[in-house]
Amino acid sequence: MAEPVERFVALRHRDFRLVWASNFVSIVGTQMQLVAINWHIYTLLAGATLSIPFFGRSLALSPEALGLGGVGLVRVIPIALFALIGGNLADIANRRTLLIWTNAVAAGLALSLAVANFAGHDALWVIYLLTALTSATAAFSGPAFQSLIPNLVPREHLTNAISLNSIVFQAATITGPALAGLMMSRLNVGWVYVVNALSFGAIIVALADLASSLPASPSVTRLVGDLLSRAPQPEVYAFLASTIVASRRPELVGVLIESLPREMSQKRLRSALEALRLAPKDAATERAIGELEVRLANQAPPSR
Repeated sequence: MAEPVERFVALRHRDFRLVWASNFVSIVGTQMQLVAINWHIYTLLAGATLSIPFFGRSLALSPEALGLGGVGLVRVIPIALFALIGGNLADIANRRTLLIWTNAVAAGLALSLAVANFAGHDALWVIYLLTALTSATAAFSGPAFQSLIPNLVPREHLTNAISLNSIVFQAATITGPALAGLMMSRLNVGWVYVVNALSFGAIIVALADLASSLPASPSVTRLVGDLLSRAPQPEVYAFLASTIVASRRPELVGVLIESLPREMSQKRLRSALEALRLAPKDAATERAIGELEVRLANQAPPSR
C-alpha cells in the first residue's frame, strides 16, 4: 500500500495540491477556448470566397484555412516577442503576484471575447487581437509558473511534482476540447469563453491562498549582493538599501545584512541602519540593527 502514496508524494504538500488542482481547472478552460476560437473563426469565414491573381490566372483560396492559420500566427508572435522578458521578470518579480495578475488579465480577455460574441461585434480582427493579447500573458505566466513549483515542494519531491504537472496537462488537453465540443453543440460559443474566464478564478484563488514563501532566484540574490558591495557612492548605497527594504522580500533583506562589511564609512552605516529600521522585524534584522548602532556609536567622527 505504500507504493501508491510514493507515486503521489508531492500531493502531501498543501500548497502544491492547491496549485496542482487549480491548474487542471485553468488548463481545461484554456483548452476549451482554443477549440472555441478555431470553431468561431471557421464559422465566421464559412462560405466566403477568396481569389488572387497568379501569373494571369485566378487562384482560389480557402478563407477558412487561412483564418485558422492566422490564429496560429497571432498566438506565436507574442510569445516569441515577450518570452525572454517574461523569463527575466519571473526571476526578479514576486512570482505569486505576477501569476495572479497575468491570470486576471487573461480572464478579462476571455470575458471580452464572450462580450464581443454576445453583442455581435466578433469581427475577425477582434478575435485575433484578443487571442494575441492572451498569448502575451502566457509569455509572462509560463516562466513564472515553472519557477514557482520548486518553492512548493522539497527538493526530493520535485521530480514527482513535475511528473504530476505533466499528467495534469495531458489530462486537461483531452478533457478541455471534449467539454468545448459538448458545450458548442448546445450553446453559443460565447459561453465557452465565459467558462474559461471562470476557470482562471481557480488558479487565482489558489495562488492567493498559498502559505509558502516564494524567494527570488539565486541569480537575483547574487546580483543584489554584487551591487551592494560595488556601490561607488554612499548615496547609491543608500538608494539600493532603501529599495531592497521597500521590496519587503526577506531573502533580499538577508542579502543586505550579510553584505555589511566590517569597515564602512559613517554615511553607509547610517544608510544601512535607516533602511533596516524600516524592514520587517525578525531576529536577524534586530541583531543587525543592534550591531550597526554599536558600530556607529563607537566610530570616531571624521577628522575636519
